[in-house]
Amino acid sequence: MAEKYSISLELQGVGYTVIKQSNFLTFNLGFSHKLNYKIPLFIEIYIKKKLIEIKGCNFQKIKEFSSILRRYKSPEPYKGKGIRYQFENIVLKESKKSK
Repeated sequence: MAEKYSISLELQGVGYTVIKQSNFLTFNLGFSHKLNYKIPLFIEIYIKKKLIEIKGCNFQKIKEFSSILRRYKSPEPYKGKGIRYQFENIVLKESKKSK
């Protein structure tokens, strides 16, 4: 029996959502349109509110798929909004200070 690997992605931001419809993922990431991405056959997707869990037998394919999803909206350095790995630590920059 093949070992299952998993990677979890987290949506961080107000109004950011993901919906699984048959073999497509539909993202609402604050753009003027929704983004659709087809799920490959060798990958299983589970969604819990703002958490996307990606499972499969080939770790390289899972990592590649998760990085493609993350590129849609990578975490920005000032507020940390975007798609990040579940336990990823984002170092936030300091904002502009007024005199």
